Amino acid sequence: MTILVDLNVILDVVQRREPHYADSAGLLSKIVEGTVDGAVPGHAITTIYYLVRSCVTKKRAETTVN
Repeated sequence: MTILVDLNVILDVVQRREPHYADSAGLLSKIVEGTVDGAVPGHAITTIYYLVRSCVTKKRAETTVN
């Protein structure tokens, strides 16, 4: 089974938003480790890039979405 990860879960981690940061980071860690299969909606990538790019360098924004 593959879990569709809502954009807000990713933003919780990228922006360290409380009180959901720990739970969201735990889920994303499971996906990175390969314990859980995850997918994100296509619009999430461009939104994450836009939000990160407004705060940091272009290179860091590209690294974040890759």
